[in-house]
Amino acid sequence: RRNAYRRAALAELAAIGPVSTPASAAAVSAILKRVALVAYPRAEVASLTGEAWLAFLDRTSASDAFSQGAAADLARAPFGAPVRDGGALLGVARRWVTHHRGET
Repeated sequence: RRNAYRRAALAELAAIGPVSTPASAAAVSAILKRVALVAYPRAEVASLTGEAWLAFLDRTSASDAFSQGAAADLARAPFGAPVRDGGALLGVARRWVTHHRGET
């Protein structure tokens, strides 16, 4: 039960299908935000957007996959920027859902 939120998020990510449009990248970001709101204090997460959101995801995954990798498209999606590598973005998102560290 403790990890039910992770399983639900992974199912939602799978339901998105290929991440190839700004809308699908924004949907991935929304799923990650919901997961973060379960796992971390609301005050720390709720207002994060853009580069600050990616920095949080990097910090809680102990990587730079969000700010420096394919998942950087998450910050550009709200502005209609094309998705460069949707498969890699989805992989990074899945890894974060599965392996993010608990409260910071």
